[in-house]
Amino acid sequence: MSSLDRVSTGPSAPGAVFAAAAVLVAFAAAHLLGAPGFWLAAAPALCALGTLVPRTWGVWLGAVALLVVLIVREPDAGRAAAAVAAVHLLHVLGALLQVAGPRDRIVLAALAPTAVRFAIVQGVSQVALFLVTVASDAAPTVPLAAVAGGGAALALAGVLSRMLHRQRVDGFASPPSP
Repeated sequence: MSSLDRVSTGPSAPGAVFAAAAVLVAFAAAHLLGAPGFWLAAAPALCALGTLVPRTWGVWLGAVALLVVLIVREPDAGRAAAAVAAVHLLHVLGALLQVAGPRDRIVLAALAPTAVRFAIVQGVSQVALFLVTVASDAAPTVPLAAVAGGGAALALAGVLSRMLHRQRVDGFASPPSP
């Protein structure tokens, strides 16, 4: 291969776009959750730190800041649903930023499996959140909500385990037949 050769990969975006997306998601989610002033600044600031120095895990700390806001605010199903989506999206962006720097180009087609997993996990999580909310409204007892939440977490773990197992099996070549 010479310096004049080109490799066509399809549409791509620089890693800086995903870093900026993490900061914007944190700010938008904090604003949507009604974060007080300090937390409104802390969540995106931590995400910005995480995009500049990925080893600090700042994006995940920004997600934790959103969860703190959710805990200190009055319970609301809409805010909880937004927090679940935002924290999950920050987790995905944080993981992506661990392997791709701001100047790296990320082929958008390579993100398709990640987008599918995100959609599946969000579907399961939002349905579980809805069921727990309905169950806790019908019978305002903590044990019922805890049992429903534990069952939802167990179901999600089973789905994710199957997804990961299937990908690992498909990732290895089949042994040659004799």
